[in-house]
Amino acid sequence: MRWRLWPQRVRTRLALLYAVLFLVSGSALLGLTYGLVAASLPATSPTAQQGSGFDRNQLAKLRVACKLPHPDVGTVAACKRAFSAGSGSGAASVRQRALDSLLLFSLLGLGVMTVASGGLGWYVSGRVLRPVRASSRSWPTPSTTCWSGLTWPSPRSAGSSRTPRTSCVPR
Repeated sequence: MRWRLWPQRVRTRLALLYAVLFLVSGSALLGLTYGLVAASLPATSPTAQQGSGFDRNQLAKLRVACKLPHPDVGTVAACKRAFSAGSGSGAASVRQRALDSLLLFSLLGLGVMTVASGGLGWYVSGRVLRPVRASSRSWPTPSTTCWSGLTWPSPRSAGSSRTPRTSCVPR
């Protein structure tokens, strides 16, 4: 059995066409929205300094030193640098999480709506094709009208052309 890639029924073709058109236009809208949101969210905090140069041990010591009642000037500057680096990495993390969530939920919504548009396309194409189906049922079929009285001329008859004689008159 050979499977056909393209469906043979017109209603199915129309439903698939509606779903594919929705998927293409929805993907374009999704890409545009994602690009605009990604461009509008800041990549890093404007006050954050990249690469603060602190390791875990130094950050643990600064955590204790910054809580002292009267720290010296160098400790205060180091605490500000560590805070700025931490807020910058936190902002980048929140930005990435927001973009990932936007992409995930948008793709899920696009998939659900593509399936829904295929179902709606099936319904609408059935409604559109209903008059065509009704009118095609009222037309006479060749097997019941014209072809029933079909006779072939004998080969010995004079001036025979191999066209059948019938009582049907074209309308």
